[in-house]
Amino acid sequence: TISSGKLDLSGPDGAAMLLRLLYSSPERHYGFSPTPLPSPFMVGRVQVGDFKRLRAGCSPRGASVYSGSMGGQPVVVKFGVDIDTEVEVLKLLEGLKVERVPRVLAEVAPQTGQQPGMVIQPCGTHLRAADAPDLIAQVVLDVAVILCKLAGAGILHRDVSGGNVVQHGGRGWLIDFQVGPRR
Repeated sequence: TISSGKLDLSGPDGAAMLLRLLYSSPERHYGFSPTPLPSPFMVGRVQVGDFKRLRAGCSPRGASVYSGSMGGQPVVVKFGVDIDTEVEVLKLLEGLKVERVPRVLAEVAPQTGQQPGMVIQPCGTHLRAADAPDLIAQVVLDVAVILCKLAGAGILHRDVSGGNVVQHGGRGWLIDFQVGPRR
């Protein structure tokens, strides 16, 4: 019950009541306003659009990540304060011929009220507990090989986690180089 502006959670169903309240209220009730989907934009003569939010920036430095399409091909579009650092790292890795890390297709100049961004490929999916053991083993092996190649080049990812590993085409990919390397 709510009395005098306070929610009484002391009863046996208090936690369940709080969860129902949280899940039934729009995000704006908590002072959270998700970043609106970006408007379609052009890269050269090719439109990038059809956006779906994959991850909204959770902090002032957090990046907003979207799936989309560019010329009919699936892409990932990422906007964030430190995108220039990630673009620099990904281009360095491409020059070093490190496989199974994203490739930068385009850099996106910031528009009014928007952070700088980049368009990358491929679009992968995170592993799930229901994935086949052979797929999970292959992804782990691939990421270990990527990390060895990075270390051999004097580069540390500094944020290896399940959220930064995806599979694409049955192979493991290491993503999110926003933190930047240490050499």
